[in-house]
Amino acid sequence: MSGYTTNELFGVNNPDGTYNHNPNRMLSWDLIKSILDDCVTMGVKAVEFTGGGEPTLHPQVKQLLEYAQARGIDTALITNGLHLTRVGEPAVRTKWLRISIDAASEATYGKVRQSFGGTRIQFNKCISELSKAVELRNKLNTDCIIGVGFVVQQENWSELYAACKLYKSLGVDNVRISGAFTV
Repeated sequence: MSGYTTNELFGVNNPDGTYNHNPNRMLSWDLIKSILDDCVTMGVKAVEFTGGGEPTLHPQVKQLLEYAQARGIDTALITNGLHLTRVGEPAVRTKWLRISIDAASEATYGKVRQSFGGTRIQFNKCISELSKAVELRNKLNTDCIIGVGFVVQQENWSELYAACKLYKSLGVDNVRISGAFTV
């Protein structure tokens, strides 16, 4: 999003002269493991896995969640939901899991999720992944609270009721509604 602080502060100029607002800035396994170990030493109770990008794209996201959980740290995960099956059980062993969807239809999803080329197929995959996460949470009987994020903006405000109704039908525990902060 143009004007968004982290895009302006941390973007990079590419060799071809273009500006990348969302360069790959993943932390290494060793660094994250060290940070989690430090958190245990300091008595940190919980860690939220989120990002200026999609945390489930980290090659070791499953192992990172498992590592933190095995060390006694409560975890939370905020994701676009497209890769939850790849993460598997650790995703529903979090204290809470929030999937950012911002839409109730394929057409609106395509408008509000343009940053990664939101399409009909991605909307349906996101809904399917959310359903599978609810099913897995219920099957494993974990205490994970599953919610959906809905950022209200010009392109989706009229779908807010339909979105909440859809998410409820899928078995989510809550919907986090927030406003888009634009210039």
